[in-house]
Amino acid sequence: MDEVEVAIECTKAVAEAADGDVRRRYAQRCRAFHAEIFTLGVAHVVALAAARAGAKAVEAGLRHSTCGEVVRDALAEAGGPEEKSYGLYGAVLLYAMRRRGYVKSTTLLDALGELKDPALNAAAYRAAEWLKRLAEAYFK
Repeated sequence: MDEVEVAIECTKAVAEAADGDVRRRYAQRCRAFHAEIFTLGVAHVVALAAARAGAKAVEAGLRHSTCGEVVRDALAEAGGPEEKSYGLYGAVLLYAMRRRGYVKSTTLLDALGELKDPALNAAAYRAAEWLKRLAEAYFK
C-alpha cells in the first residue's frame, strides 16, 4: 500500500469517526507536523503527539490492520478534542509507516527506536504530505 492509498483510507476513517472540531484540529496537526518532520524528524513528531495525547492513543497505529480501527482506538484513548487530534495524527502516521514496512514494533518506545533513523524522515515526509493535503481539502 503506498502513501496515497494510506492517506485516502485514513482520511475516510477520520471523516467517519471524528466530529467536526476534532477533524479541524487534526488538519491543524497535519499542517504543523508536516514541517516538523522535515526539521526535527519523524521520531520527534511521534513522541510529541504521544506526549500530548498519551502513548496508548498513538500506539493504536501499531495495533490494527485497518485505519478505521486505528482511528476509533485513538479517539477512544485520548481525552478532549485537542488531545484526540494529537492522538489521531500520531496513530495515523505510525500506521502509514507500518503499512509501508518501515516500522515493525508493537510498542511506542520500540517504534521510536526504529524511527530515529534519519533515512526514514523522507518516507515520513512523503506520507505526511499526503495526509496534510487531504486534511486541508476535507477538514477545514
